[in-house]
Amino acid sequence: MEITFLRHGQSEANEAGIWQGSRHGGRLTRLGEAQASAVAVRLLKNPPDLIITSGLDRTNQTAAPLGLPVESDAAWEEMDLGLWDGMTLPEISEIYSDELIAVFAGQEVPMGRNGETILQIRDRVSVALDALQSRLDDGDRAVVVTHGGIVETLARMHWKIDGPTPAFAGPSNTSLTSFRHVYGHLRLATYNDTGHLGPINEWAVERLNNGDPLVTFVRHGETDANLRRLVQGQTDWGLNDRGREQAGKLAEWYGTQQSVFASPLGRAAETAAAIAADGVTELSEFAELSFGSWEGKTFDELQTADGDSDLADRIFQRGEDLPRGGDGETWAQLSERMKVGVEKVIAADGARHITVVSHGGAIRAYTLGNMGVGWPDVLDTVVPANTAVTHVVLTDDGPVLADYAVATHLE
Repeated sequence: MEITFLRHGQSEANEAGIWQGSRHGGRLTRLGEAQASAVAVRLLKNPPDLIITSGLDRTNQTAAPLGLPVESDAAWEEMDLGLWDGMTLPEISEIYSDELIAVFAGQEVPMGRNGETILQIRDRVSVALDALQSRLDDGDRAVVVTHGGIVETLARMHWKIDGPTPAFAGPSNTSLTSFRHVYGHLRLATYNDTGHLGPINEWAVERLNNGDPLVTFVRHGETDANLRRLVQGQTDWGLNDRGREQAGKLAEWYGTQQSVFASPLGRAAETAAAIAADGVTELSEFAELSFGSWEGKTFDELQTADGDSDLADRIFQRGEDLPRGGDGETWAQLSERMKVGVEKVIAADGARHITVVSHGGAIRAYTLGNMGVGWPDVLDTVVPANTAVTHVVLTDDGPVLADYAVATHLE
């Protein structure tokens, strides 16, 4: 089961910098219409079984290019902004400064004096999500055309972020954020994916142009160990034929890059070579989590007595962050190692845009760790697909996740 949340295309209010909540009215701009057409082409490659809009004009217009039957459900409307609806942020800051600060601080006060509170929005979205899941069977795919505030609320709830300034970018117009039902739970698979508009989203490009360093993380291509569902860890598997094909498609879509760093493990170094314009620098900090004596086994084998089932149970069922295999690394050690690696290349390279080719666990450890998501909560976010791209902007306030697990080139 997969549920994808599609933010509407650019609206006239978006273009004018006006806050537009749950009111009707306004149209998509020409850019918004082009965005809607682009995402429709992408979604129609594998048409969803169900399409729902919030019923507001801008979501209905975004869904129209799909040419498929559409339902509307007001539960997915944008948050009720009360008296702030139709105002710009500078206007709201001038007139409602104290109330705006209180909302940004996460306090339970109505937005715009008579709008919704954060808790009310979360409750509304939770009920709507449960109702939607109950309608879907295994293998079903649904698309919900909704709003930026709703997608951000879903991400905050998923990553258990209550603070006022989350370390992830707000969803872009026509971005796709997907959740998949895996092992009995709905888990986040992609966030803020605008691959149909280009390899790097508009916000990240803007920040890069303004001087903030941008780090592109790429997971390596497929290996035979991936196919056999073996624990690879730091065992040095190379790419298989499909993995090399994926790396080639990545280079064609994303383009070759100047400052490329990689894990020294063969599967990452070979993937990096496909997109490097001028060689690859290998760093041990970007290697995968060491699973110690567990490497080469399947996760099913780990649950047996010979596979050290008690240790596996403590780690994966009870959530204890212990050295994998008894002689490997902890998740916290991996997170710290990745942070050291990024800091090292930023300080030494001097480039504003660097590419790091690494591994599924290592990329999750860094990107989610920056948001305070540690073991075992990281398991609620799906490992990026082979050669999927994730972007992080290094701002003055710290790393900010721009998107997660974008793999348009594989569709």
